[in-house]
Amino acid sequence: MMNRITIFCIASIVVGVNAAGTSDFLVVSSPGAFSILDQYEQTLSDTDRRQLPDDLPLQLVSRDETLGDQITHAIRCSFMGKTFYIMKDEKGNPVKTQKTGVIQTFRSCRIVNDTMLLSANSAITGISSRQHTLTKGTPILRIFLYGGRFYCFVPGTGAGWCSGPFKAPAVSSAVSTGNGDIPLTPELRERIFARIKAANESYRACFDYFNRTTGNQKLVPSWSIEDKGKGLICRLSGHYAGDDMLAESTRYLVQNIENFLIGKPFNAVYLDGEIRITPKVKSEK
Repeated sequence: MMNRITIFCIASIVVGVNAAGTSDFLVVSSPGAFSILDQYEQTLSDTDRRQLPDDLPLQLVSRDETLGDQITHAIRCSFMGKTFYIMKDEKGNPVKTQKTGVIQTFRSCRIVNDTMLLSANSAITGISSRQHTLTKGTPILRIFLYGGRFYCFVPGTGAGWCSGPFKAPAVSSAVSTGNGDIPLTPELRERIFARIKAANESYRACFDYFNRTTGNQKLVPSWSIEDKGKGLICRLSGHYAGDDMLAESTRYLVQNIENFLIGKPFNAVYLDGEIRITPKVKSEK
């Protein structure tokens, strides 16, 4: 049975790695028009709901998830590192709380998740045709690319399609010094946090399944992240840090993070249950 858990965990992690480049996305024109739960499977508070923008881009995680009551079905999605569940009715359709509101599906989108600056005045236009004007220099988070167009999010403004023009933020002068004082960029930090979160969700899914089917109560392994400002330390929980059962899945996870760092001034090193992500330091001549 433990070998089966090992294989399941490896498969879950590998699926996450292979899917890191592309994903389906759901864009919800009016989040308030649908029954949406938070990561704890609780109804969103009014405050939380107001924080979700119209034309909300949700990365699809699972089209059919059975919730904790073992009765309710939902669509599991994520946005900005948080998990959300869109409730489904007996016919498998999203549950609506208002007559207005639509959900559009965009398949096999390229995941971008980088932060750029607008090099000229521009605008974002959502699927609901809501348009928000943006000024030159506005930071903009590009969520995904579909059909040659970027779907973007600007906190406090809204979400939608944006054609740019984009430019990369200026590189800090610390990068050229090579002295180890390089901060992690927001987009790189977000990608690593999202990848660790995906790994934890994979572990939770496979261990929950085997605990239910075997009657065992094995603790679910998870990664925690310590933010050091200029780097990150990801730690595997408890005795799993030295357990060979997760060795292969951990190896795939480390490789995935290393791929994120290609061309970046950072290293990822795994040792004794910790993945340390630190700035590269140039050797003195």
